Amino acid sequence: MLSLTGETTIVPAPDLDEPTRAALERTAAVPNRRHGRPPLSDELLEEVARAYLDEAKRGRGLTRRLATRFGRPEETIRHWIHVCRGRGYLSPGVTGRRGAQPGERLLAINEIDSETEAGQ
Repeated sequence: MLSLTGETTIVPAPDLDEPTRAALERTAAVPNRRHGRPPLSDELLEEVARAYLDEAKRGRGLTRRLATRFGRPEETIRHWIHVCRGRGYLSPGVTGRRGAQPGERLLAINEIDSETEAGQ
């Protein structure tokens, strides 16, 4: 425990007053929370990648159209596209060029989907 003089003192749990002990127990029970943006799910990234590939055929304005489609700001869509590229749902970007191809993960998902449909 920290005293008013700035010295640290170790106080055994039985010697703590009840409100202090209860506060410490509540604090210990709170799970660690992540700060910042929540992680993006694989399902969302797959959906974004498929929408990106679909909208890319229509030319300029892709980010704006995706923002409208997902109901999110364009900056968020740009971040999602960046994450899609990083996680392999879209091919890496080429400096100075628009567009992308399906990434390795999206190709693998398409292959699994095709095998499932063929087996039915």
